[in-house]
Amino acid sequence: MSEPEKRFEFIAEIDGVELACRIAEAACGIRRPPGKSAQQALHDMERLLKSLGQPDVVAGFHRAARVAAEYFAECVGSGRRPS
Repeated sequence: MSEPEKRFEFIAEIDGVELACRIAEAACGIRRPPGKSAQQALHDMERLLKSLGQPDVVAGFHRAARVAAEYFAECVGSGRRPS
């Protein structure tokens, strides 16, 4: 009798705000100040960019994070067992 197939589940929650902040950091070549949350850093960035006439930039980082999370989910959902 053969061994039953082993099944594993992997669950990883992706924080959209944290992902948006990391995308912003990578895209702009900056780092958030130590001790600041992703939410605080994005809020500060949004205020600054609005004052510079760029009100939609942070919203773009949130859209990029949402699309990236969807792509990650698609990849995990279509994953195959290694041979």
